[in-house]
Amino acid sequence: MKKFFGSFVFISLLVFGVYFLEKGKLGAASFVSFISVVLISGFAFYGFDRIKELDIKNLRLILSEIKETKAEIFAKQDDLKKTAFVMSEILAFSSADNGRMDSKEGYRIKREWYDHKLNELMNDFDFSDKEIQEIKKFSAKYNEIDRLLQDRDVLKVSDPDYKEIKTKLESLSSEIKRMQQEDTKKDR
Repeated sequence: MKKFFGSFVFISLLVFGVYFLEKGKLGAASFVSFISVVLISGFAFYGFDRIKELDIKNLRLILSEIKETKAEIFAKQDDLKKTAFVMSEILAFSSADNGRMDSKEGYRIKREWYDHKLNELMNDFDFSDKEIQEIKKFSAKYNEIDRLLQDRDVLKVSDPDYKEIKTKLESLSSEIKRMQQEDTKKDR
């Protein structure tokens, strides 16, 4: 029924347009505009079942609302990326610190899992190399600790390089605390 009505309205308006053009009541430019609106309306009513109402007057308002919504979405995207950055930093730190007292195998598995998840998150948000370096700064420090300890489970007083390793570990620990304090003071 709707398609019949759309076709009827389209043909009727087309006939009236041609009639008014012939009688000189409608100029050529007005006729072209009138026929354009009739064609668009006819196709809309005939072809699109979802259209219940055609509101040409408010079309401009709707387009401006779409532009505003688009701007809001891009603003929220920046906020989301900032949040993801902070979450990535937390994940990187947790992955470096979590499980240090576990067995070597358990610690290695946890680190691999955390690193995998962190890389997925960073890839999803397309972080720059500088941002990735900032995110992984704590992991880098904990990797230095792992290199210092090498294959040892613990550092023993009886180890020949005990004093040297202990001094380096204390220095790294102080550096990690300083980095955390600086991060706390940063405003993103």
